[in-house]
Amino acid sequence: MRKLLKFMLFGIAVVIMAVSCVNKNNPMNQAKPVGVMPEAKLETTTHQVQVEEAINTSGYTYLRVTEDHKENWIAVSKQEVTIGKVYYYNNALEMTDFHSKELDRDFPVIYFIQDFRDTKKVPTMAGGAASPHGKLSVSETNDISVEPVEGGTTIADVFAKRKDFANKQITIRGQVVKVNNGIMGKNWVHIQDGTKSGDDFDLTITTQETVAIGEVVTFSGTLILEKDFGAGYFYDVIVEEGKLLE
Repeated sequence: MRKLLKFMLFGIAVVIMAVSCVNKNNPMNQAKPVGVMPEAKLETTTHQVQVEEAINTSGYTYLRVTEDHKENWIAVSKQEVTIGKVYYYNNALEMTDFHSKELDRDFPVIYFIQDFRDTKKVPTMAGGAASPHGKLSVSETNDISVEPVEGGTTIADVFAKRKDFANKQITIRGQVVKVNNGIMGKNWVHIQDGTKSGDDFDLTITTQETVAIGEVVTFSGTLILEKDFGAGYFYDVIVEEGKLLE
C-alpha cells in the first residue's frame, strides 16, 4: 500500500511539472490580459532624431527615427514630415507593448511626442514659461470665436471661477484645436472658444468620444482641479469623463 501511494504521488508530480513546462513555453500564456493598459512613463531628455520612415494614420504619424545610431519608433500628431530631416523633442511618453488598431501592429516600445519640432528652441506657454509636467503648451488660435451654449460656461469663466466649478458638472462649447487619442485609455481633447482668463485660453477634456480638429463641439463633464494622472501628466484644471451633447 505504501509503495502504491508513493507511485501515485510521483505520477502527480510528473504531470504538474509537464503542465508547468507547457504553460511556460506557450506564448499565448505570456500575453497580457485584454484591457490592461500598456505601461507608460514620462521622460523629458532633449532629443535630436533623424526621420527614416513615416506612416500616417487618421490621427497620428508614426515615425521610425534614429538617434545616436539607435533606432526607435515615435508617434506624433498627424503631420507632414521630411524623410532624412532632423527634428527635436523634449517630452516623451514611453509606452510598452503598444498595439495600434489602425496599423494592426504591435510596438514593443514607442514614444508619444507632443512637442515635436524642427528647431532646437523649446516651446513655451503663453506666459513665457516652459511647459511643465510633460504637458504640451498649445498655441492660442486668434480667429476662434464660439458662442457659449445656453446654460453653459466659457473657458474664461472656467479658469476665473475654477474654485466655484470644482468637482461640479459643467457644459462648455468650443473648437477642437488638438486631439491625442488612446493615451492612458482616454482621448485628450483641447478646445478653445476665443475667451481667456489671464494666460489661460485652452481647456483639456478627457473623453471616450472621438472628435476631429476644427470641429465645434459641446461637452458636458466634471471639472477637476490639480489632477495628477501620473507619468508626468498634471493639470491645474481639466474636465473629465466628457460626453458630447451635439
